[in-house]
Formats: sequence, structure tokens, C-alpha cells
Amino acid sequence: MDESIVLRVGQEHAVRLTPHGGAADWTFDIDGMDSAVDVRKMWTSRPYEEDEEDPASPPPPRAMVFIIRAVAAGEATVRFRSIQGDGHEVAVRVNP
Repeated sequence: MDESIVLRVGQEHAVRLTPHGGAADWTFDIDGMDSAVDVRKMWTSRPYEEDEEDPASPPPPRAMVFIIRAVAAGEATVRFRSIQGDGHEVAVRVNP
């Protein structure tokens, strides 16, 4: 397990993953109580604008961002998979 988090109903947790080739790289599935969480693909993050103004510092790496939202009490595991074969698992326990 890569991450283990505890959320209350209504809370959200951002998961940042390496965007090898763009937003279509990553998919996810939910094991356990899939009614406990709602997972949304949000965006590929951009480096901060102030970093672009400073040519001496390299821009921070981009990340594919997913939001895990707690919607009902229960436990679930969200498994992210990239087309390159990378994986990232998040165990989520949702408290009321």
C-alpha cells in the first residue's frame, strides 16, 4: 500500500501521480465499499508562474491530480494504474 488515509464524510484528499504522457495515462478502480468514496480526475498541475520568471531554477515536475472525496462511512482501496505499468494504491477509511 502506497498511502493509507482516514477522512470524514465530505473531506477530500488529492493524489498526485507522474503524468508520463498526459491525462489519459492513468485509470483507477475501487475495491471494497465503492460507495464510500468518489474519485475524480482533475487536471495535470502546472508549474507556478513565479517559477517560470526565474530561469535559473528548473520548473517543478508536473503531476496528474486525482481527488478522492469521502461520501459515506466505510473502507475502500483506490488502485491507480498507468499505461506504462506504474501503480499507486490508496487505502481509505471514511468515518462519519
